[in-house]
Amino acid sequence: MTAKNFNTELDFALEELVIAYENQFKGVKFYSEESHQTIRDEITEKLSRKFDLKEWETDLLYHNLLIDKYIRGIEPLTISLDGLVFINNGGYTQKDIRLNSENFRIRDLENSAKKNSHRLVVFTALLAFGTLIPAWYFAIEIWKYYHSYHP
Repeated sequence: MTAKNFNTELDFALEELVIAYENQFKGVKFYSEESHQTIRDEITEKLSRKFDLKEWETDLLYHNLLIDKYIRGIEPLTISLDGLVFINNGGYTQKDIRLNSENFRIRDLENSAKKNSHRLVVFTALLAFGTLIPAWYFAIEIWKYYHSYHP
């Protein structure tokens, strides 16, 4: 069983809260005389219909939004300024895309660093070997010099 990613559902809840927030300033009433449904009830119902979520799953979504500080409270359900900014920047879906691209960039940099370190090791070995040849040559020349004058 694979873990379900609820980013789309979280973004949907935030978008619905933005719509509710916008309607608040347009003079739309949130509590109609007939239904007495709160914003939370409306969004929960929409989430259940669209994504076939159970009540405990929507409660977890709200709790996650509260922990991330994208809503100010669950009763009444109200979006925070951070939530408005976050959803306008793409929400959880865009956050995952940015995170995945950042992880890809980091992985690419790590691979590049590994290749460069391998090349550096090879270059250092060649440089050391190239330095040893003249060192041996001069050591032999010095040995010859001192042994040729002292019979």
